[in-house]
Amino acid sequence: MIAVLGAALLTASALAQDAPCQMMYFGLGTGLESPTGLAGVTLEAGIGKHLAAEAAAGLSGWGGRYGAGVKIYLDECRRGFAFGAGYSRSSGLPEIELDMEVEGGDTERVTMEYLPQDNIQLSIYKYWSIKQRTRFHLQAGYSVNISAEHYRVLSEHQLSSFSKDVMKLTTPGGFMLAAGFSFGL
Repeated sequence: MIAVLGAALLTASALAQDAPCQMMYFGLGTGLESPTGLAGVTLEAGIGKHLAAEAAAGLSGWGGRYGAGVKIYLDECRRGFAFGAGYSRSSGLPEIELDMEVEGGDTERVTMEYLPQDNIQLSIYKYWSIKQRTRFHLQAGYSVNISAEHYRVLSEHQLSSFSKDVMKLTTPGGFMLAAGFSFGL
């Protein structure tokens, strides 16, 4: 299956190499720790043949997510490999009830607030041209959480050390893996 997809991407990419440079792309993306969150949209504007600025918005496990960044493409016309740096903010969730382990080992319904989170992201992209105005990409990188506080317990519970570790794992930040399609405007 992966070999068939790879062959199709290479064939489509070879056919689309003569496509004119698109200055603006609208995209749909998904991923873990990505600028779009679990599902979202992007708008990329070219600044010359090797540089682009991007805005992203979507939904994440920590509320809405939005961000902005820049990409440097190794190939002309925003194809092939690119390196990116950006900023994203997850809105948080004002009140959420979760079954969590509390001090003493019992599981209780805990009311929490997910606080807004700010992240700095560094990543590498690989773009394949599908048709003259359509691209597919894979993205890998790392997202560094720069927020001081991540959540608040609103109920009278004290989280166990296990639950605190779970919260550290689910807070935005960490390894990034994403994919998406973008369409030339």
